[in-house]
Amino acid sequence: MSSFGSYSLQLSRQRMEELRRQKEEARREQVRQEVTSLLASVQHAAGRFQHHLTQAFGQKAQRESADLAAKARSLLQSDPDRARNLARRSLAVAKRGLEEASQTAAAWNRGKAEAHEAFTMLRVSLDSLLQGASVVEATDPNVERAVQNLTLAETAMRREDFTAAKAAALKGQQEAAQAEQARQQQEEREAVRREIVRGLRQVLVEMGFAVEKPRKDSHKVVLVGCLPSGRTARFEILLDGQVKYDFDGYQHRECGKDRQAIRRRLEAICDAKLPEAVEYWKDEMPRQIGASQLDIPGSLNSRRHS
Repeated sequence: MSSFGSYSLQLSRQRMEELRRQKEEARREQVRQEVTSLLASVQHAAGRFQHHLTQAFGQKAQRESADLAAKARSLLQSDPDRARNLARRSLAVAKRGLEEASQTAAAWNRGKAEAHEAFTMLRVSLDSLLQGASVVEATDPNVERAVQNLTLAETAMRREDFTAAKAAALKGQQEAAQAEQARQQQEEREAVRREIVRGLRQVLVEMGFAVEKPRKDSHKVVLVGCLPSGRTARFEILLDGQVKYDFDGYQHRECGKDRQAIRRRLEAICDAKLPEAVEYWKDEMPRQIGASQLDIPGSLNSRRHS
């Protein structure tokens, strides 16, 4: 014989409430554990703000995250669900703040490095200009402006305004470059003038002139040669390669012979072309003055006339 059937067993209301309470407490404990883990992550994120730059640029986020974390801890036992929401917000704020602060700090570092490089390059350029070449005048407007921008850049660097420091340094570099270009051109003109003076002195000595030591007067070099007869030839060589000459003591127009001889020999020695001079006569006596310009291959004059 066999039997089968079912029972309908109902727990008491008190027992049911107890089971629900236990289940809720287990859930709340799980939430507490999650909150504890979240707060540990917040603490870890806060530790990444220790670098002075991220601290400086992430102060607002740090304060907001810390306030939210403190509230979450205070509610951990009494209201773990709300504590979890606060902990999640705290972690999100910390991560976002750290990312933004890191990006800002990286940009700040790049700006600092670029400003420092530009400032250093300007200082080196100015040192070279002011110390490396005597032909450069300290009163050159470009040099003066470059020095002023160096000072502005240095002041901005101290204020940690690297954008302004870089701008001032780059502007100073342009002005220093213009001054350097002018220096090089002036040096080249000086080299051409030295070549002319050297060649002219050699020609006069070969022709029997007693040649005085060249003297620099203002922006010209003066070269004077005297013959035993008392005739003199005076030359002024300008920085742009122009040669002014004055023959004195010659009878009638016989100075033309010496002038032509000097010209031909000077062209040969300097490997230069001397265009026809514009000649003037001071009086009926053949004392000639004039002006011409040597064209030396490879010089500024040559490039200007090409």
